[in-house]
Amino acid sequence: LIDPGVAASWAQRPGPRFVVQGDGRTWTVEVRTGDPSGGWVATLPTSVDAVTDVVLPWTSFEPVTRFLDRRDADEPLNPGDIAGVALYLVDGIEAPFRLGIRSIS
Repeated sequence: LIDPGVAASWAQRPGPRFVVQGDGRTWTVEVRTGDPSGGWVATLPTSVDAVTDVVLPWTSFEPVTRFLDRRDADEPLNPGDIAGVALYLVDGIEAPFRLGIRSIS
């Protein structure tokens, strides 16, 4: 869950910053607002055994249903309305995975 004050500060920036230690796979970041029809997703690339420090621009987030299928949105994402963040691995590869989250800001 995201504190409303944090969401308000995110609205003033180009996007959220992720500092992660990954496994070389591409992760999916979902942000959710109060919209019951779904959330918004962007991809988070990682490097094997290295720290990735990246800002995901708000313009890179696409609207999805709660099952991560693409959907049309009546309005663009408003970062000030974000209530939660989730990370998913949906690359279809059945193998060990690892994602160490150092910070999300």
